[in-house]
Amino acid sequence: MNILFVHPISEFGGASKSLLEFCKVLKQNRINPLIFTPNGESSHFFKRCEIKCISFRGRLSQFDNTNFGHYAGKRWLILAREIIFIPFCLLSIFKLRNVSFDVIHVNEITAFPFSIILKLLWRKPLVVHVRSVQWNKKGSFRCKVINYLLNRYADRIIAIDHTVADSLGANIYPEVVHNSFKISDSFEKIYDFKKDFFKIGFLGGLLPMKGVRELCEAFSILRCKKHYKNVTCIIAGKSPRDTSTLSFKFFKLLGFVTDLESELDSFIKKNNLQDNIKLVGFIDNTNLFFEEIDLLCFPSHLDAIGRPVIEAGLHGIPSLVTLSKKYQDTLEDNISGMIISECNPILIAEKIELFIRNEDLRTRISLGAKTWASTQYDIELNVAKLLDVYSGLVHVK
Repeated sequence: MNILFVHPISEFGGASKSLLEFCKVLKQNRINPLIFTPNGESSHFFKRCEIKCISFRGRLSQFDNTNFGHYAGKRWLILAREIIFIPFCLLSIFKLRNVSFDVIHVNEITAFPFSIILKLLWRKPLVVHVRSVQWNKKGSFRCKVINYLLNRYADRIIAIDHTVADSLGANIYPEVVHNSFKISDSFEKIYDFKKDFFKIGFLGGLLPMKGVRELCEAFSILRCKKHYKNVTCIIAGKSPRDTSTLSFKFFKLLGFVTDLESELDSFIKKNNLQDNIKLVGFIDNTNLFFEEIDLLCFPSHLDAIGRPVIEAGLHGIPSLVTLSKKYQDTLEDNISGMIISECNPILIAEKIELFIRNEDLRTRISLGAKTWASTQYDIELNVAKLLDVYSGLVHVK
């Protein structure tokens, strides 16, 4: 069976890594994955890992209706950029003219409009993967149109967890297939619960929505307390966008994007936090990162569990996350992780302080995180769900 994955993101991030992990195991199950993606870090990683990839110059037009990034006010101007890229998207389709596939799998719902074109041209079943909490305002005409198109053109819809699934609306019925890792590739940290020095970590792209700005502000609060100077924050990641381009500078002028890496560097120096916060940039080997830290902080504005939280759990590292609702597959506060209701520096600082002061809590949530992650995010289990989806679609055909 041949699966065409439409991956709209050129930067190598969580969605790219999740797709890569799935493709590796799919190949072992006699599935032939082919990834269609813009030139960039993602395409280079896919090819380096011997995953067949067709890349093209430019980018895929996307429509952002996520809870954090949906169009409102001046943000509607961003849609103009996506419209400009439509002709280039149509030209990129020529690269697929001699390609044979059985199923189209769009790896992020933002590229759903483009995938409709592919479905109509090739008349193949379409799987839509939803990786972010969606904006679903009751009575919104925009949301009604999106839901209509999903019901009309998507043969199957997949959500990465129940939080994302619940955000899609009452008349959308997705299947939950969790992001996963091959657990055998992970190591379990030998945790020293009795210690006097702590390392807190952040892993991911340096974007405002990830909550890394608030994390740095939390460390500024902790530093004011003399007995918490034995805490270091390691921030592993970089800006996913090229900050030197004219388009970036233009959208920065409009207030749509920010050079967060430079902003954080200035904040650290201004507040004399050089000994407390380390910006280490992008890291390829995350095992080394998790070997260093005691707690992962992912206090994002996305109101969802990020991929680094899952990876941390599989390594036996607990996480601090932002969640406003509890679902069957989310972390439990002070049982398998630490939860705050909103991305707020004061709340983050309080939770880190609790983690440092309470040895029993550290023991409990570290063991709980390992159990939680290994139970729900086993890649063999979730690939089996994907195979059922593909087999059902091809069989129906």
